[in-house]
Amino acid sequence: LTGRLAHRFGMTANVLPWRVFMMPCQPGGFPPEELTVAEILRDNGGYTTGMSGKWHLGINNLTHKGAHLPLEHGFDSWLGLPYTNMEACHEGEESAFFCMLMGNHTLIQQPFHAQNMTSQLTTHSIDFIRNAVAREKPFFLLHSYMHVHTALFSSPAFTNVSEGGPFGDNVEEMDDSVGQIVRELDELGIENNTVIFFTSDNGN
Repeated sequence: LTGRLAHRFGMTANVLPWRVFMMPCQPGGFPPEELTVAEILRDNGGYTTGMSGKWHLGINNLTHKGAHLPLEHGFDSWLGLPYTNMEACHEGEESAFFCMLMGNHTLIQQPFHAQNMTSQLTTHSIDFIRNAVAREKPFFLLHSYMHVHTALFSSPAFTNVSEGGPFGDNVEEMDDSVGQIVRELDELGIENNTVIFFTSDNGN
């Protein structure tokens, strides 16, 4: 999002070297002075900006609710998880404390329902793209998947379908989601005028 290593602005560790936020209630988060690509494209390029998926860069600070959410960092719209996917969000046993779904600054589900999450986020991304094209606006979309982070989950259509077991099911569902988004770009006639980056944050 910034082009800078996270440890340069305090987003990599506390007492555990691999986590900044262990609890959703922790204050602090993504520093407001850090520029994101979304901010630059929106404020200088006239882009509409959207995000679907996992944030995990902070929620509130000590004085303001939602101070660190995506809308404070250059995104016009967002549907996703303010925290992260974790074992407490195991499908069918989702914890209300850890497992939340938000739209912009509004809490939508607490706990969220993991089973249909990929479909919800994919639909949000496709709707965002369609809206941007209808408005003839250039767009920047960040789609941050919960797959293949544990706890593993999949919709009924992608359960017990892979020879790779639950992990393979997750990969197949993510692949299908990417395919839906790319197919939408093609159907809208903008695939050859759209740059797609596919990256992984933790090497699974």
